[in-house]
Amino acid sequence: MIKVLYDGWTAVYQPNSPPAIHLLTLLEQRHPEVQALVALPGEPPEWLSGEVQAHVLPTADTPGARLAWEQRQLPRLAVSLGAQLLHLTTATPALFSSLPVVLSPAEFPAPKPKGLASR
Repeated sequence: MIKVLYDGWTAVYQPNSPPAIHLLTLLEQRHPEVQALVALPGEPPEWLSGEVQAHVLPTADTPGARLAWEQRQLPRLAVSLGAQLLHLTTATPALFSSLPVVLSPAEFPAPKPKGLASR
């Protein structure tokens, strides 16, 4: 069995976005040998299956908090939970992490962000 931590930011703050819907599909169609863990910045969505372990780290919906979530909180949580992989549905992996990351981006190209924290 392999433990995979999924990033659930969009499931909480952008529930109808392509990355959130992609996450739902990934969780529903995962291989039986995958133990799914989902990191969430707020209360779990209603559709989250009981077979998936939700880990809530209350985090505000701001560009700076999102940056800290992606760069520090997700990798730390993955290590503390013993996850072997971190799976993201956005193309924003941590720059300095020893944990293997799987990217399956499902977002549309957006205008370039303004400000350092939103990059």
